[in-house]
Amino acid sequence: MDYVDIVYINRTDPMCPIEEVVRACTHAINHGKAMYWGTSRWTSMEIMVSSIVNFLLFSNEIYGTD
Repeated sequence: MDYVDIVYINRTDPMCPIEEVVRACTHAINHGKAMYWGTSRWTSMEIMVSSIVNFLLFSNEIYGTD
């Protein structure tokens, strides 16, 4: 198998920062190992934070800013 269609995260782990989860999922997508990633039991705040982190990671890759 070359890639999976979706990486699915059921709920957050209080011992693992959301930024780490977002970075790992974005890395899998950017390297062609997954097409999408999704969640099911995240709060609206967790989704908002992950969206901002993902935007910042994506912006850094496109524009090369820190």
